Amino acid sequence: MDLIFDAPWWLYIVPAIVGIVMAYLGLRKGDKTLRSVGVGLLLVGVVIFIASRAVETDTEKVSRQSRELVAAVEKREWDKLNALMEPDAAVTLAGVGEIYSTREQIVSACRSRADGSGVTALAITGLEPKREGAAQISAEVQIYVTANDGGGRPFPTGWRFVWARAADGRWLIHDIEAIQIGTYRPADARPWFPNAK
Repeated sequence: MDLIFDAPWWLYIVPAIVGIVMAYLGLRKGDKTLRSVGVGLLLVGVVIFIASRAVETDTEKVSRQSRELVAAVEKREWDKLNALMEPDAAVTLAGVGEIYSTREQIVSACRSRADGSGVTALAITGLEPKREGAAQISAEVQIYVTANDGGGRPFPTGWRFVWARAADGRWLIHDIEAIQIGTYRPADARPWFPNAK
């Protein structure tokens, strides 16, 4: 279904163009069959285009919510951040292990780091969702962080957000993995995380 509802551009452009050409040739030659097939292909292209724009797929939801999560931290909207996570959401450092094990710990750490460092901007420079099963999608997210304690220069961070489908159908953060924090290896980045285990 993702092929229809999250269609690549060529999947609706090619049938539409071929349909237009066939319908035009059918009209010029007086061939009703050629014209009808052309109009049919054009309609297929239009239907695929409308379906891909009208329906938000799970991967599109996860991409949108990943952006919302980053924006919530940037704008310091802690209630919104809280609402995007499972109660037992966790943060791990790649190759090190879990450093926060509840959503409350995560929100508290985000608040402390954002205010303590004077975070002024979070810019997503890359986001790639990947389905990992019927009820789980991960998103690799690259974020440039600009903060007062960094001299106002942006530094790169890399994250893996793991989203799980809740019983009510919503997608919520289950796990956040810190992959890169500036030039630090994840094992050396623990000081960047307030009150980490």
